[in-house]
Amino acid sequence: MNKGLKVASGEWVNFMNAGDCFYDSDVVQKFVDKVQNIHQCVLAYGRTIDFNRSKQYEHKCSPLSTISFKTPFCHQSVFVKNLGSEIQFSNKYHIVADYDLFYKLYYKYGKSYFYALNFFVAKYDISGGLSKNVALKHEQQRERLNIRSQHKDFRWYYDLFKYIIKIVFLGASL
Repeated sequence: MNKGLKVASGEWVNFMNAGDCFYDSDVVQKFVDKVQNIHQCVLAYGRTIDFNRSKQYEHKCSPLSTISFKTPFCHQSVFVKNLGSEIQFSNKYHIVADYDLFYKLYYKYGKSYFYALNFFVAKYDISGGLSKNVALKHEQQRERLNIRSQHKDFRWYYDLFKYIIKIVFLGASL
């Protein structure tokens, strides 16, 4: 994704993975129509359809306030303002680099710079991808705790406690 950012020349960027696509051919135009006059927007997110070979369903966005402990929307349905080197995915995180980017933008700019689009933006292929790999849930949780340690709150301590208990009882390593 960082390689793509280096060559991106547009005002906004979106990150699709293999198998993912825009919901329909009008998505980009609908996005432009919605945000063209919103000057303090750095991130706009919409709704997502999750699908695999046998089913599809709406992936509900969570309230934006949940960004303090999880990604409230799918990155495939996000448009991020191209702010040059400020928009970059950390190589430190292998599973939740998107969460790290959104988390940093949220705490730098605040919720008023995030805009909810009330339409479907993407179809997300749930049959693959690191974040859906059950074997990697432990690593995903560790990465999120590390990112969230920048703004420790009660929820962070609670989640850290649960994580340590799992480690003790499951015998996994930190």
